[in-house]
Amino acid sequence: MMTSERRSLHLFFISSSIRLIGTGIFNALFNIYFLESGFTESFLGIFLAIGNIAMAIASYPSGILIDRFSKKTLMLLFTAILCLCYYFQTIITFRPVLLLISFIFGIAFIGLNNLTGPTLYSFKTIQSRFNLFSIFRFTNIISITIGATLAGFCHNRNIPVKNILYLSAILGFISMIPQFFLTEIKSDPGHSGSLPHEPVETQKSDALTSENPRTLILILFILSVVGFSPMIINYINVYLQLKTNLDIDQIAFGQAGIHLVSGSLILLFSKYKIKDSNLLKSLLIFSGFSFLFFTLIYLSDSFILLVSCLTGLIWIFDVLFSLLNDFIFSATKSKDHGKYAGLINLVSNFSETAGILLCGWLIQQKSFIGIYIGSTIPVILFILITAWGAILHDPKMRYNRYRQPSIKRRSKK
Repeated sequence: MMTSERRSLHLFFISSSIRLIGTGIFNALFNIYFLESGFTESFLGIFLAIGNIAMAIASYPSGILIDRFSKKTLMLLFTAILCLCYYFQTIITFRPVLLLISFIFGIAFIGLNNLTGPTLYSFKTIQSRFNLFSIFRFTNIISITIGATLAGFCHNRNIPVKNILYLSAILGFISMIPQFFLTEIKSDPGHSGSLPHEPVETQKSDALTSENPRTLILILFILSVVGFSPMIINYINVYLQLKTNLDIDQIAFGQAGIHLVSGSLILLFSKYKIKDSNLLKSLLIFSGFSFLFFTLIYLSDSFILLVSCLTGLIWIFDVLFSLLNDFIFSATKSKDHGKYAGLINLVSNFSETAGILLCGWLIQQKSFIGIYIGSTIPVILFILITAWGAILHDPKMRYNRYRQPSIKRRSKK
């Protein structure tokens, strides 16, 4: 790796880490602060869903913008908008304006999210990209953990929650400083994301859409499950408070522990490479464990067991997301990575929006069985489809389908 690329990679990690410490503070306290300000769980669900709808709507257009314009400029713009939204969400109580801010927040958030994949993909060779994605997600989770811990510490010192939430905006603006020193990294338009030694003729087309649409459909379905099923993750603090009746600072520390352990597991998993032929079996195992964790979360009232199962759940869905990112970016041309990042977020955010709305209403009804059923039905369907694919050993569902030229059999005379 060139020195300028290494420097930019470090600056990108530093900027994301600082911003996500603020995100950790915001995530740990905002939902509870929102409810304590007089809003209902249903309106909280609508508020969160509006942001996700904005993410879904802006996913594909923002991906196209990323492919066409300066990534550095867009990063600065989206970060600035995000920080302003953090601030105004804390001080404004007029509902229509809050929903508008949530919508703008969603656009800025998805813009930054769409920048991540193409930016990371431009730093490393294909052999280490999955590892880089996993390390980046690990550092993000550690940053969120630090933020959640800091939120719990400040609240324990009787600092007003509103003042603690202001830190999110402040840290976001500080994170823009490293962004100013980033070197603009441009994608190689001739690179398709294939292996360096792969013949040129195998890099000429978009494998996901032109050669194997069934695999694209399967991936989009997995993304919808990844977005919808873990609906409870958006309400971790509220859910834990309802089930355990603990104080805010205790829940914040518990949430910090969840992110810390799940992040460590992600980093540990990044050292192991799943073979192409074992991809479907691995997805089947992960989805089976997610069903187990959902079941234990529903049945348990123990804070320790709930935190442990939520940790496992976050780890599983983070691994699935990392695998899907690596799969899609390695099967498509680098000049189209922004577009595919938008497609990933389009599907996952629409499904996540549905999960947020449903979970917000179910939490208001205190229907834990409803949350369990809503979370596990997509997982069961995914297990059945994945098991069917694994039994058939469909080669179109494997990585090497995209990385090896097709060999036509000689016709018998």
